[in-house]
Amino acid sequence: MIRNGSIANIAEFIVFNDGIVAVSMSTDDAEAFLQDIYAFLVSEFAFREFTSGVKKINLSSVVVDFETSLNGFIRARNTDSDLIGRHLNSIDDTDFPVELARVDFLLNKDPEFRPPNVPRLTIEKRANTQFSQHRYFSSAPIHTASHLEILERIESGLTKGKS
Repeated sequence: MIRNGSIANIAEFIVFNDGIVAVSMSTDDAEAFLQDIYAFLVSEFAFREFTSGVKKINLSSVVVDFETSLNGFIRARNTDSDLIGRHLNSIDDTDFPVELARVDFLLNKDPEFRPPNVPRLTIEKRANTQFSQHRYFSSAPIHTASHLEILERIESGLTKGKS
């Protein structure tokens, strides 16, 4: 598919009895593809128009290399991370530094009840990478552009806090 003058690859297109899924490099490309498919089905196969609202769900997955570690999130809590490190190192009598490996943001819809599908943004250490690489995997149920904006803001805050 051609979008904005360049090829927008669709890695997967899946049809379910209650919805359709498109997987691409960005949520904008996937959404444009789904709109094209729908318009094609309506014009060429007399597919009926939607009579009720369409629920769209995005999932953006990104591998991000930050300039520094996620430890900036806990920088003000150094004594707590030192305590955690002492206890974790005591298991095997080691002396490794503590590294924040996952940050998980979710909506607190109700303090007493959290349904399993609460929207959340996660950033976690990328598997099989060295801590010095600062490579993370992040996912969020939002548009890719918004996801990247959040990650850029987080990196900016981590970098400012480091200096």
